[in-house]
Amino acid sequence: MSGTHQTRPKTPTADFPFDERKATAAAAYLLSLEDGCMKHLRLIKLLYLAERESLRRLGAPICGGRYVSMPHGPVISPVYDLVKADEESRESPWLRQIRVVADHNVELCHAPELGPLSMAEMEILRELSEYFRGKDQWELRDYTHDSIPEWQEVEGTSARIDPDDILDALRLPPDEREHIRQEIRERQHFRRLFTQR
Repeated sequence: MSGTHQTRPKTPTADFPFDERKATAAAAYLLSLEDGCMKHLRLIKLLYLAERESLRRLGAPICGGRYVSMPHGPVISPVYDLVKADEESRESPWLRQIRVVADHNVELCHAPELGPLSMAEMEILRELSEYFRGKDQWELRDYTHDSIPEWQEVEGTSARIDPDDILDALRLPPDEREHIRQEIRERQHFRRLFTQR
């Protein structure tokens, strides 16, 4: 029997299901804190940072969805897709609340609907908005490049970030990490149940 030890390839952790209503509420709240308008790159970065902080503090994401590394930093992929969505389609909660305007800005269409957010989630969003108030979208992008260990430079458009890599970077205790993994499994299970009806 050989004495060499072979490590098994890591099994990827499933993505959290994406909650568009909460993502919309979070984006709308951030916009309301910054006079209703900001560069879309800034909004995307703040939402990703809020996602990490929510995982660290609350053991659950705000938005969920697939996380990816892109050339300008880490992104919640479904949020990126919504920012780039066709304005003609007004069926989604996001497109009813938020629109893209000139010069890569996004703006709030009307008062934010904050019902989907908890007070703790709103506090995270408010703190991040205040903390990064003096940084423009490029400084925020550079911050994510320098300070987010799970982000990797990519060849091409994007590469998936495993939720476990975020948990590694956050250095959460093993019991909290297992709780989050269980949360992912439960959300995936309930999503499958509802989509099968």
